[in-house]
Amino acid sequence: MSKLKSEETEKEVREYFEAAGWSVEKLDLGKESAADFLISNGRTISFFCEVKTIESVRADLPYTPIEYFREERKKRQIEIQKWKIENPGTQLILRPGEWEFIYGNEIEFEKKYRQRSRNTETSFRNFISRLTDDLLRNQTINNLPYRLRVDSDDLFVPNSAEYDNFIKWLESEIIAIDQGQIGWMWHDQKLPYSSSHLYTSFYNIHEANNENDIKHKFQITLEGPTTSDHLGVDIFFYGGLNLDAITSNVNKGIKQLQVIADRINLQNLPRIIVLAFESGIGFDWEQLSEHIQWLLASHPTLSAIAILDHVPGGTPTKEEHDDFLKWFKFLERVPWVISFTVYHNLNLINVAPLPKDVFNDM
Repeated sequence: MSKLKSEETEKEVREYFEAAGWSVEKLDLGKESAADFLISNGRTISFFCEVKTIESVRADLPYTPIEYFREERKKRQIEIQKWKIENPGTQLILRPGEWEFIYGNEIEFEKKYRQRSRNTETSFRNFISRLTDDLLRNQTINNLPYRLRVDSDDLFVPNSAEYDNFIKWLESEIIAIDQGQIGWMWHDQKLPYSSSHLYTSFYNIHEANNENDIKHKFQITLEGPTTSDHLGVDIFFYGGLNLDAITSNVNKGIKQLQVIADRINLQNLPRIIVLAFESGIGFDWEQLSEHIQWLLASHPTLSAIAILDHVPGGTPTKEEHDDFLKWFKFLERVPWVISFTVYHNLNLINVAPLPKDVFNDM
């Protein structure tokens, strides 16, 4: 997590409450990690506040939970037992790695499939930066008049060998296309009213090594020749919300809130966690809301979770609202301000609820 971004978010939260007339005390109790703020209106309302910034907002889809692998393991065991009964005296030959998956040590199995790493936005952004720099510094292709686009559905980051092979493949294919030698794997579409073509293909960046591994691929689009005198590079990624990161940050925040409640001996004081996201939620607000409700139901000592967002600080005219281009000009014209969507916990135990009027948003 970028310390600068985290501090910037804390500053925004502090300024939001101070502007509304609240007293915001920074809680610094030495080495032991504790909540960020004690916020009070100086009269009847005080509450603890912990601010968390989610760095890896997105992760690969689908995410396969350990329950899936447990069920598959059990199903294979039943299938093999049935096969043995139906085929007595016959030896069953399993593929490499299959015996360990079906009959291997239970503890090792749990460890392997519970602690699988996910492909996350942070790691993929580092990959984007490296790939972009390497392509734009590649003197063999960086002066060719094309625009390259790479799309990833699952944020897979290749290992060193896979990365090197991908770079070599891109270099050879771009050169071949520039020389008019279009490979069979490319779909060639002539763009109307232009001398440019749109070439599309898929590249298998990772082949599955066993049946429990997953194949990963990139979609590659090359447009050109363009009027530019150099190669352009765009890399896009998709995926779902990184619910693991959200859960982990909330769990950590709850522990920090408990530390400060124990230290000051104010166990009943309302406790909230503010979540900010380095990149947008997009169309996943419904999924986020469901997950927040689940987290609150699982933690009866957390009074509320507030989602920090940035929204236009003004009201568009009817013309701006109805016209797509004018809407974007409106967004450029007005300042952006912070806003909160607040989820209140209805199942609290031994902790006071957060008053509904603490935030002037939702």
